Amino acid sequence: MKLIIEPTDGYEVVGSGSVFTFYQKPIKIKIEESDPKENDMYILFKFLDDISTTEPDVKTTVDDSTIIISLVNYNNVLGTGTKDPFRIGTSGDNYLYLHFRVYGATEKSDKLLHYTIFTQKKSIEDGESVKL
Repeated sequence: MKLIIEPTDGYEVVGSGSVFTFYQKPIKIKIEESDPKENDMYILFKFLDDISTTEPDVKTTVDDSTIIISLVNYNNVLGTGTKDPFRIGTSGDNYLYLHFRVYGATEKSDKLLHYTIFTQKKSIEDGESVKL
């Protein structure tokens, strides 16, 4: 038997997974380009805590070919993450989207990250910003 995720409504799943942090260290995902003329892309998830508030927050920056997603106060056993996929870049003639959820019991516990990366042809529609 083979599991195949079929594209729907113009979107295709190109990567999906679950990974635990190792002693609260960041998680780095590499998106390899099939075209050697294109640069590989990286997504770096950092897990931070802000004792001045209990509210979760996300801060996103770009450093060269790395998208740095700093997740602040993501310490909910029921999960915290994106409500909708958000656009993180392009690959050839496709937009790339990311959707994720993080589970963690306390600020000192390891986190469980579930993520899915989608593509969509550029001609369909533009992406939206992060919604938490």
